[in-house]
Amino acid sequence: MIRKEESMRRVLVIQAAITYLLVIGLITPAYSEEAYQFSLKWGSQGTGNGQFNSPAGVAVDSSGHVYVADTGNYRIQKFDSKGKFIAKWGVQGTGDAQLDGLEGMAVDGAGNVYVTQFLPLSSHWAQIQKFDSKGKFLDKWDLWGLSDGFFISPAGIAVDSSGNVYVADSYKCNIQKLNSSGSFITKLGSDGNGDGQLWGPQDVAVDSSGHVYVADTGNYRIQKFDSKGNFITKWGSYAYAIDDDKFRKPQGVTVDSSGNVYVVDSDINRIQKFDSEGNFITKWGSQGIGNGQFDGPTSVAVDSSGNVYVADTSNHRIQKFSPLPLPDLTMQWESLIQTCKSSKSGLKCKISGKLNIQNIGTEKATSSVGFYLSEDEIQNEEADIFLKQATTGSIKSGASKALTFTYNLPSGETASGMFIIAVIDANNTIAESNETNNVAVFGPIQ
Repeated sequence: MIRKEESMRRVLVIQAAITYLLVIGLITPAYSEEAYQFSLKWGSQGTGNGQFNSPAGVAVDSSGHVYVADTGNYRIQKFDSKGKFIAKWGVQGTGDAQLDGLEGMAVDGAGNVYVTQFLPLSSHWAQIQKFDSKGKFLDKWDLWGLSDGFFISPAGIAVDSSGNVYVADSYKCNIQKLNSSGSFITKLGSDGNGDGQLWGPQDVAVDSSGHVYVADTGNYRIQKFDSKGNFITKWGSYAYAIDDDKFRKPQGVTVDSSGNVYVVDSDINRIQKFDSEGNFITKWGSQGIGNGQFDGPTSVAVDSSGNVYVADTSNHRIQKFSPLPLPDLTMQWESLIQTCKSSKSGLKCKISGKLNIQNIGTEKATSSVGFYLSEDEIQNEEADIFLKQATTGSIKSGASKALTFTYNLPSGETASGMFIIAVIDANNTIAESNETNNVAVFGPIQ
């Protein structure tokens, strides 16, 4: 018999059980927990350049410029990605290029800046203004009212790749879609807590495929719709404890280029990241004034490099976070053969091959590979036989390494018709950005 390694077989037992539960739908896939590190911050309470008074919105353009809705100072400020002040515009008022009651902010593909603003209900005033990237006034839509295409409390705003504008109205409990000239196209949502219904929505985001994500604030959840307003899915509920994928006040939402969704919770003072279907990925933040801490954050934005910017409203500042570099090890068999020869003691067979290991992540890693003999392409705790384990050595980001595999079978035994399964980091000793690509299968062996 070929020796079996009990410690490695435990890994196979767990993996087989997870595979079974995934097949019958009792659990959802586990995603690698990513990590973000504090990168920098800028701002303090005041009226000077680079100072803020309760900033309520943040947005990033394709060049990495950061725009801040400096609500209490009735202006927009523009910075580079390192927080260096570039420009500002706006004074208090309700006329062209004047600002009051600033709420949401978005930037379109051409670098134009959109802001929503409204005053208390008795004022009967709500407005969207549009500027170019240098602050030149382009257009405004005075749109207060209950009819379609008009708003009572316009909050979050987003622009899709076609230039259509989406606005969350927290009072009317809907999202309205306008064309680039401000004409009404359609709306989604109505007041309630059913699928597709909203309660006090505070923000909206659109991904590259036209899917619409809504911070359904009063229902403590995120809802996803298609571009026509049809409900797709939802996630989240009230966070009695500080649980993953739960909310108390989901205030801001944004989407990155990969379709991942970021949600800022102004009550719990944290950011949560999900994939496009609502599967939890990671979280960070707590209440306070230190680096990486928040006090009533209201808005979040992501640049093309994955850096995350947060409007830390009551701390009167912007914070920037960057993804921690992580490795991502993956493998492919280059070759594998079995050679057999007869001897006085019987048939002697040897398996030999070459396994190419690549690190497609952003950090170097050292790990190990476990090799198993299997009757099929699926790991099976009853039948798979542990053969050996080998170390990868250190593999730099973007590099690859060839690992030679040899195994002498006991006399009289052959591996013909069977499979060799290689598993990297089977004991889960390193953190990777993607842990779903750690298996390589070769077979059946001739």
